[in-house]
Amino acid sequence: MIVEIQKIQNLYKSEGFSGLLETVRRILDFKLLQMRRMVSKFLPSQREKKLRNAANKLWANENGSETIKGLSHFKGSGRYKDHEKWEDIGNVHIKMFDRFCEMTNTDSIESMIEYGPGGGANAVKFAPKVSKFYGIDIAKENLKECGCQLEQIGFKNYVPVHIAEPKDCLHIPPVDFFLCVAVYQHFPSKEYGVEVGKIAYDLLKEQGLAIIQIRYAGKYYKPKKRDYRANVITFTSYGLDEFWNILKKIGFEPLYLQLRPETNYAYYFATKGKPHNHH
Repeated sequence: MIVEIQKIQNLYKSEGFSGLLETVRRILDFKLLQMRRMVSKFLPSQREKKLRNAANKLWANENGSETIKGLSHFKGSGRYKDHEKWEDIGNVHIKMFDRFCEMTNTDSIESMIEYGPGGGANAVKFAPKVSKFYGIDIAKENLKECGCQLEQIGFKNYVPVHIAEPKDCLHIPPVDFFLCVAVYQHFPSKEYGVEVGKIAYDLLKEQGLAIIQIRYAGKYYKPKKRDYRANVITFTSYGLDEFWNILKKIGFEPLYLQLRPETNYAYYFATKGKPHNHH
């Protein structure tokens, strides 16, 4: 303290009162900049946590909302009262998968993960191809409904995995195929999607396959940062090159993508490449 007082006295003697004030101002500006940087690091994490909580609460659908059931692709809810539309979901994606297998010379797969299986529209088409099907979801009701649909087709090896955070599923043993469609656009942030991509990589066997669909950014599909419930349908989007590069940075080898311009959907077809240090 005495040393600091001596410094101030010396500064006053050498530069006068105005010089002393200018030095104090520079010090305060620097300290204020440091504080802003600290706050800027803290606030996004708080915002992210708030958005994740909002997403978990909405999709849990404790009130049994038919709207949320429809968004989760429950057979008989919303637009899927037309059962043909519900069947079309899985039919479209199984055709994409079969083409992907042809291109990668993949004869068969033994196990797979669907991240966000919702009401099971994809599960009923993909499960017959595997000996074990893992469904990962933040909503218990979705996992239950998916299980009901798989029971109806006689599939026995379904493993529902309920999570609050993406990392909660890291105990699953490595699988041959990772599927995530009609989910990324509902994620509470772009960072959340990157986290899921890293987990997909970690949960795949070497040379495992992944199909991940995003909503690509455009005039009506810009990524949001607040009010999750109001913007849930179009909350998160990426640039086409941006997401391609995200996959590459994680360690995937993206092979090609397929666009559906009417919905701004982009499907990325990737294999697990050499490991990168992405953590």
